[in-house]
Amino acid sequence: MRWRGLHEGGSPLLEMMVAIAVLAIAMTAIMSAQQASMQGSVLIKRGQAAALLMRSIIFDIEEEYKLEGFPENALEDRDCDVPEPFDDLYKCRYDLKRLDLEPEQMQALVDQSFGGLMGEGGLASLQAGDREGVSGTMQGLMSGSSSGPGGLDLSGLAFLMPFLGPEGEALMSLCNVNLGAMIMGFMGIQSFVPKVLEEVSNKTRQLTVTLSWNEGAFGAREFAVVTFITSLPEEQLQQLKEIEDAQEVLGGAGLIPDPSGGDDRGGGGGGGGGDRGGGSSGGGR
Repeated sequence: MRWRGLHEGGSPLLEMMVAIAVLAIAMTAIMSAQQASMQGSVLIKRGQAAALLMRSIIFDIEEEYKLEGFPENALEDRDCDVPEPFDDLYKCRYDLKRLDLEPEQMQALVDQSFGGLMGEGGLASLQAGDREGVSGTMQGLMSGSSSGPGGLDLSGLAFLMPFLGPEGEALMSLCNVNLGAMIMGFMGIQSFVPKVLEEVSNKTRQLTVTLSWNEGAFGAREFAVVTFITSLPEEQLQQLKEIEDAQEVLGGAGLIPDPSGGDDRGGGGGGGGGDRGGGSSGGGR
């Protein structure tokens, strides 16, 4: 009878062991989740710190080369300084590469720049076509034709039409606006743009900055940024400013002729004044 009562009532020790095991499993799950949350917050904090540090590091590198100028050759895997007290955790490396544009790439950039304004063919369609009719006006464009002289597509110039009104053709003739001269001006700009692109590529470099740090059990982490920086030494900036100041002084003193023809207009005004003076004298008689 006694054994039967013990069996029916159960063992308190066994129940306690089961309860302790359940509690241990629950505590382990809670601690694991808390540890993962803490590690995740540390990862996020270090990543945010790296992003904020990257901004100042790029500014420091750019300022250095603005003062000293770019080297002729490319630089790879160079050390860069990390501000304190983060220099113990983060390591910084950077690459500096030239922008060597091939002639074909420059021509493609020029064609893309002028293609939106001058149509699908750009200025190449004009150069390949007949130039005898280039000196005309916008008569063909105003009549609804999208093709201009030399096979040039002038549909890109349609945005000018709302400013002309119904008397656009007469207005163009009155103002002596020559479409051919405009096209020739575009051609001159097109021939000059490759030189500008070459000069810009010489003053521009591709900068790649990489910050690396160790996350312990998560291994090594990296954060890289690719950007472009330009370098114009302070001496050149000062020379450009002095040239602009000199032009303003000479222009104000009248030593530089007015390109808009101010002298001719002044002469015409003087002649008109003489006629008015004569008319006034005649009235006195």
